[in-house]
Amino acid sequence: MATAAHAVKVGIIGGSGLDDPDILVGRTEKYIDTPFGKPSDALVLGKIKNVDCVLLARHGKQHTIAPTNVNFRANIWALKAEGCTHILVTTACGSLMEVIQPGDVVIIDQFIDRTTKRHQTFYDGGPACLPGVCHIPMAEPFCTKTRQVLIEVAKRLGIRCHSRGTVVTIEGPRFSSRAESLMFRLWGADVVNMTTVPEVVLAKEAGISYASVAMATDYDCWKEHEEAVSVDKVLKTLKENANKAINILLTAIPQIAAMDWTETQQNLKKQKEMSWHKHLQNPIPEFDFILRRPQQVPQQAPQQDNRKRKRYSKTDPVTWGHIKSLCDQAVLTLRQNEKDTTPENFTAAIFAQLTYNSQSPSSFSHGIMGAKNAI
Repeated sequence: MATAAHAVKVGIIGGSGLDDPDILVGRTEKYIDTPFGKPSDALVLGKIKNVDCVLLARHGKQHTIAPTNVNFRANIWALKAEGCTHILVTTACGSLMEVIQPGDVVIIDQFIDRTTKRHQTFYDGGPACLPGVCHIPMAEPFCTKTRQVLIEVAKRLGIRCHSRGTVVTIEGPRFSSRAESLMFRLWGADVVNMTTVPEVVLAKEAGISYASVAMATDYDCWKEHEEAVSVDKVLKTLKENANKAINILLTAIPQIAAMDWTETQQNLKKQKEMSWHKHLQNPIPEFDFILRRPQQVPQQAPQQDNRKRKRYSKTDPVTWGHIKSLCDQAVLTLRQNEKDTTPENFTAAIFAQLTYNSQSPSSFSHGIMGAKNAI
């Protein structure tokens, strides 16, 4: 049973034709803004069998937002800000396998990213972004525990469901060429869509359990003697089978809310903490200067200091980046080995890195002193 400290709140991102707000009881709309802009539409707050839920139409209520232009970061940020612990999504997809027929449900477990124009992290150095860098693992992109609930529910409801599948996410909004479709099959992909990436990646960064109910609507365009995918065909299949995805959600959500997710949430939090590292936070006082950006150097410094700074930058232009790279690597090594960033451990990690690269610790120290004097 979910405890009060770890109460479940489910975010639902509805895809094309699968974003009906009527599934919520006592619903209200909430328009919000985020550091990354506005979400696709208003958040619809309500309950499903007494479980707090937040519904968001991925492409907007009128389906006016193309896949490339979906503000994925704002969408995930908004759901996180509303306290969502889980995100269940629906998505239309094309089948790349004979066995996955139009109308079938696939609970996807892997993805191949073929997008090219989308922000995939909250930590990309932009003015609104979170500080540092996050190298989030993607070996298991989807929440295994949540997926298992969806699979069991689909089977119990008698819905034809495939318990795993790899999705290729393409940029869109165009559909695949036949050559691309055949290539995706050779890669071992099972279905193709336009929205799983970066949605699942951002949810993982946000520490939210994410799972997807994919609805196969067609055979894309790889299959001979079969009508190629079209918007009309997709919408027709969705209209005929939307109730399958909705029934899965309505049945799974109260079951998810009744489970204990403490360990899952702790693992997500720990995974994020192990994946994220910020620029050095004063690990050793002598290295404070490394944190200072060139633009932070006082512009009205004495003439003598200006000459020092210029002389250093001309004669040793690589040292700054070299020193910072070594320091970042040292911090990463300490975290991977679960060691504290003490001056002693930090220094040992720096010298170990220098030895590994067959470089002289004395030359590194000389570079530090030169940079320090220059700044």
